[in-house]
Amino acid sequence: MKKLYAGKTGLQWLQYLLCLLVLVFCIDRARKGSDFDVYLAAAKTLLAGGNPYDAANTLTVPYFYSSFFALVLAPFTFLPAFVVKLAWLLFSVYCIYRIWKLVQAYYPVAALTSTQKVWWIIVSHAILAGFYIDNFHMVQVTFFMIWASLEAVHLISTGKTFRGALLLGLAINIKIMPILFLPYLFYRGKWKGGFLTLAFILVFTLLPHLFLGSDYGNTLLQEWWTAINPISDKHSVEVHPHYFDLPAFVAAFFTTAAGELTTSFESYQLTLTLVRLFFVVLTLAYLQLPMFKDARNPLSQGREIAYLLLATVLLFPHQNKYANVYLMPALAYVFYYLLASYNLNKQFLREQSRFLWVAVLLLLVILLLNVRGRSTEGTDLLSLLVRYRGITIGTMLLAGILLLLPPSWLLKRQAAAQQAA
Repeated sequence: MKKLYAGKTGLQWLQYLLCLLVLVFCIDRARKGSDFDVYLAAAKTLLAGGNPYDAANTLTVPYFYSSFFALVLAPFTFLPAFVVKLAWLLFSVYCIYRIWKLVQAYYPVAALTSTQKVWWIIVSHAILAGFYIDNFHMVQVTFFMIWASLEAVHLISTGKTFRGALLLGLAINIKIMPILFLPYLFYRGKWKGGFLTLAFILVFTLLPHLFLGSDYGNTLLQEWWTAINPISDKHSVEVHPHYFDLPAFVAAFFTTAAGELTTSFESYQLTLTLVRLFFVVLTLAYLQLPMFKDARNPLSQGREIAYLLLATVLLFPHQNKYANVYLMPALAYVFYYLLASYNLNKQFLREQSRFLWVAVLLLLVILLLNVRGRSTEGTDLLSLLVRYRGITIGTMLLAGILLLLPPSWLLKRQAAAQQAA
């Protein structure tokens, strides 16, 4: 027994305790109702030949994922739901670990001290702690989506194109949100990866036809498209206080507190389209030239990917609060940039006025991302922030901070510091 405990540091014991707490938390959440029960209900409906996109068949909660995902889950419906949900939650924990490893790889972490690295990890996640907990409460697929997107880009960028394209094609098929990374691959000249991803999307989309028959498969495709069509009327005017995306943000200015439009639907839809186009075009400000070649350096690519994930939350409809974990890579970029800049010049806040703006905006972002409430009908500050989507405003401000922190500024000064040393 003495050998078992010999050499264990306080940090190691803390890690063991944290793992135990995470396991207990996952077990507790797996015992309760969640969105994963909806996915399993959709799989059961698929086996019975019903319509999984009819909320009456999925615990009165709409199912927005692909028929292929339901088909994959079908064998697991014969197991206790607790076991399936616990396995998925533990996989989500692995995804969080792997997400950080992939994000961290874009940064020259040697520029940070050991203590700064620890705080970098803690702060980048802690700001979004509420959203992390929301994902575990709902047993969501968000962490898988983020991991699959990052892992696929990493695999394709390192020459493992087939595996990367397969993973990205699978993620896009399950939940359309990672599709922003498809044009990114073409922009970066990853033609083989882009076309292979398209091929895998098609394969995963049509694969259920082999098991379910062409007629049933075609019906499911039509129902799926009706459910996820981002420009459909049901996704345009989002008034539910739990949605934090551009449709919900714009709708707040065109509806009453009760959710009724105060202008014509056409005017509202035109405004929403223009706002969406603005953030699509804004992507070009983050994607550095030249086109059809690799990013200039890992730090630049880290910022590009961080913005694509951030834009995903804004552009797609029906984004619940748990989707805001997509912001973690953007926060990691900002905090790395500030810490590395501080190490270069401890008076940088005084010498560079833009860093003062960044500090003010970042504080505002942190406050807005932690706005929690349900009521949109009051006149108090919390109700107004909930109604006008304070979390979404914080997300847009974070996009602005990314623009204020160009990779070239930091890399030039790091290179100069190394030469001087």
